Parts: sequence; C-alpha cells; structure tokens
Amino acid sequence: MKIELKTIDKFFLLASPFLLSLSKIVHYTAYNIDMVTGAQFFIATITSLFFALIINLSFGILIKDKIKSAIAATLFLFIFFQYKIFFDAVWRLHFFKEMFMVHIVLAVIVTTLIFRGALFLKKSTRDFKPFAKLLSIMTLIIVVPNVFLATYHSIKIQKNSDFVLTRAYPKGNVLDNQDEGKPDIYYIILDGYARADALKKHFNFDNSDFLSKLSQKGFITAEKSFSNYTKTYLSLASSLNMKYINDLGAPAVRHPFYEAIKNPIIAQYLQSKGYSYIHFDTFWKGTETSYISDKNYNFSPILGKEFYNVLIRSTMLSPILSNIAESYLYMFERLKEIPDFAGPTFTFVHFTIPHNPYVFDRNGDRRRNIPLSLQFQVDRGGWERKNEYIDQLIYLNKKVDEFVSEIIKKSKVRPIIILQADHGTSSMPKAKEDMDKHKERNIRFFKERHAILNSYLIPSKCNNSLYPEITPVNSFRVLFNCLFDDKFEILEDKIYFSYYKWKHQVDITSYLIEE
Repeated sequence: MKIELKTIDKFFLLASPFLLSLSKIVHYTAYNIDMVTGAQFFIATITSLFFALIINLSFGILIKDKIKSAIAATLFLFIFFQYKIFFDAVWRLHFFKEMFMVHIVLAVIVTTLIFRGALFLKKSTRDFKPFAKLLSIMTLIIVVPNVFLATYHSIKIQKNSDFVLTRAYPKGNVLDNQDEGKPDIYYIILDGYARADALKKHFNFDNSDFLSKLSQKGFITAEKSFSNYTKTYLSLASSLNMKYINDLGAPAVRHPFYEAIKNPIIAQYLQSKGYSYIHFDTFWKGTETSYISDKNYNFSPILGKEFYNVLIRSTMLSPILSNIAESYLYMFERLKEIPDFAGPTFTFVHFTIPHNPYVFDRNGDRRRNIPLSLQFQVDRGGWERKNEYIDQLIYLNKKVDEFVSEIIKKSKVRPIIILQADHGTSSMPKAKEDMDKHKERNIRFFKERHAILNSYLIPSKCNNSLYPEITPVNSFRVLFNCLFDDKFEILEDKIYFSYYKWKHQVDITSYLIEE
C-alpha cells in the first residue's frame, strides 16, 4: 500500500507537463469529435507527449531537479499551447500595425519570463512539491472531463449515424487513352460565390465581365440557381451524391455528411466508366482527403488536415507556418496539369474562396495581418467586409479564367467543367428559427444565402437539358443522362435551410423558387 501511495505521489509531482500537453488535444477533440479521426488523435497525442518529454528533459539539464523541471516545463507548455490567446489579446489592443511585431514582442516576453523563471527555480531553496502537485491536479481536472465528453460525443455520433461506406458502382478498368472520345470532367466548387444578381444587390458589384468571358468559352450559367442547402458540408454531400441528404441525420452531427463527401457517388459512377478520380485535398475537414480517389494533390500532408492545422496554428509555431494563400496558388497551378494525364479523368476541387478569410487583394497580392482560422471565424463571419470579399472574388475570377482557358487549350477532347458555389453570401441579418415571427427577415437572408454561381461547360447536345433554376442536386443527373444516355430521374429542385446546431432541415423552396 505504501508503495502504491508513493507511486501516486511521484506521479502528481512529475505529471503536469504531460497532462498539460494532452489538454489542448483532448479539449479540441471533445468539442469537435466529428472532425477528428482516431489516427489523427493518436498521432497528435504521441507527438505532443514526446514534445513535452523533450521540453522536460531540456529544463532538467538546466535546472538539475526533476520537480522544478516539471514545473518549468508546465509553465512553458502552457504558454506554448495557449499562444493564440495571448497573441489575440495583444493584437486587439491595436498597439501594433503589423502582426509580426506582436510575434516579436511576445517572443521577447516569453523568452525573458521562461529564462528568469528557470533561474529562479534553480536557485530557490523552497519546497515546490505542493505546487507541483497542484499543477498536476489542475491539469488533470481539465483533461478528465474532456476525455469523458469526447467519449460521449463519439458514442453519440455512432448511434445517430447510419452511414455505411459502400460502393454503389463497381470500379471499372481505368482507360489509358481517350480514343473513345470521353472528355475530362472538372467539378470546381468556389466556396461562397454569390449569384450575379446577389452580388449586384448586396455588394454593388457587376460580375458581367467574368460571366461574359465564361459565355465566350461556351459556358451556360443558370441565372436563377439556388443551393440546395445552407452549409458547405450539407451542400457537397448532396451534390456529390446526386440526392437530398436529409436522411443522413441531424445537421448538428457532421460525421455522416463528411463521409458522404469522401465517398461520392458521382466519382464511383465515373470510375465505373473508366475514369480516374483526381481529388484536391484541402484544409477543410470535408475535403481534406478522399477514400476512393486514384490520385490526390496535397499542398501539405500535415497542415492539410484541419485537426492538425487548427492545433498547430494555436501554438507558438503559428508564426512560421505558411500562409493559407499558398495552398490556393498551388491548386491554381496544379489544375493546369490535369489534361496531361492519360485517359479520361474526373477532377473534384473545392476552393474555399471567395469565402473569408480574405487573403488576396484584387491584384493577387497577399494581404498582411489577416487572422487566419480554418473555421473562418473572422469577426462575425467576415461577410460584412464587403470590399475585401469583392477584391478576393475579382482575383479569383482572374485565376479561374486563366486555368479554365489553359485546361480547354490543352485538352484533346473538349472538357466538361462545372463551376459551382456551395452556398451564397450572408451579409444580411441571420435568419431566426421561428419562421412565422421572422418571415420577412428570413426570406431576405434565404435569398442571399442560397443564390449561387452555377455555370456549365458541357457538350452542346446537352445544353438544352439545362434550365435557369437548376440546383446542384440535379447537375450530374442532367450531365450523365446526356453524356452516357443514362436514365437518372431529374429531381424536384428543393431548398433546405438549417444551422449547425439544428436537428432538422426546413424546406424553404416555396419562398425562393417562383412558380
């Protein structure tokens, strides 16, 4: 019994840096369980514990006392993992015009505090055992409840998700040439790209020049198109699977929708026809990878995962990480390579712009001092920064025109390209759940949020199959019926609204589509 108590006592004397290194990971996982895979959690945990060990040993060499070293390591790791909080607090004081100056000031302050603190601990003759135990208890209090919460949410997700990863179409033999005349197909999502009339009404911007360039290339734009769903993960789960996804569960639980995005029916269908599936991995959880792709483009294998990206950008490592703008430039250039692939290809790419954060100005110069976050939590969502949204959209227009022209030029067979938004903008006051009480306000919001860019470069024989009100759920049904003489039913175009926390979808079709 004495040995057990002694072991427990020793644990509480030395455990605090390791417990603290876990606290950030466990806390994020507990509140974002549907964004974290078991493998990602395991890798992050092992890496964090190893880092804590290195820091602890480093202070041990300096201080030459295990207990004092554990205290010093805990204090350093607290600052390291909570760096974003300190940075944001200083930045919001508006003392500095450049973010890098905040990083420099904080680096000086942290280095001074840690160095002086370590020297104080080394020279002090006080008994630090009670304080060391207190630190361990405090970190344990943080970790344990989050472990239970993460477990609870994980069980809840499994219970509420009936999604099963299956193939609806068997994978065919990949064709190594285009002798059959099968065109490459590109499905390009431009996140938050508003319809022309919405841009004019809410942003006072005339997008006719860009649309005219698309028209000259042969594109047909659905001028009255709405997104089927309000949120990205709902919209993509629907359009990539050519169906309404209300049966996948409540919008509050994202996991089944992410799974549907990573295992899309349209890619399976095209693979059965001999197409290779090319996927561009992004920083957003839903499109950070694909389960069935034949080739993946990945700007950063580590930072390309949303879980790792969010964790690392909240630490002291954030100043040395690449700007998210670099990933967009990478994708712009890599798209031009696709026509060089042998055989027909289906490419899916999700650009998370013109949605905020607004990292480009209209000339393509990278904006400085942009508080980047993969949740895109820029102030109240960033939509009120209308000039910055339009500037980024103007630059995106330029790049889209550039890579579309290059793709068409290099393709042996005229390609099929769908440029489509997952949802529109949200500059109007947000909708309320009580439709009867807030009807007029909600309709104004719906009309802006769901009005999307939806443009098609398809074989001329298919043009008559398109119609002004077509919604994304029918995009590939129309295409496959025409291109492969298939018999997919054209669904009624319906629009559903919900927020992240809602447990249901609200059919708002009658408020948006005119009879």
